[in-house]
Amino acid sequence: MLSLSRPSMKKPLVVVIDEVDRLILDTIISGDTIPSSKYGKQEWYDKSSWCKYFDKFHSRGLQGVIMIMTMNSSIEKYDAADSSLLRGGRVDLCINMTTSVHDLFMPRKIITIA
Repeated sequence: MLSLSRPSMKKPLVVVIDEVDRLILDTIISGDTIPSSKYGKQEWYDKSSWCKYFDKFHSRGLQGVIMIMTMNSSIEKYDAADSSLLRGGRVDLCINMTTSVHDLFMPRKIITIA
């Protein structure tokens, strides 16, 4: 993925990994491997390859790469199981969104009773 683009601060590469808790973290924590994909090169398949992949971002000084990972579980669940997977330096910012999507995008009705 990184070798196919030349990200920069002016033209960032944005990568979204949806359901990272189901796709990767539960598999890695349980010691299983992620099956190969028929759609292209797979960058990670177990704990070691996961950690090395994200370590590359900092060791190469890559700028302009924004990795967004979504999950349905709290990060504390994974930190308790294996704190190395999402530690600082691999994941720099975690945002816990407790507001539902409905509340974010739907106008609220305010009823005033006189």
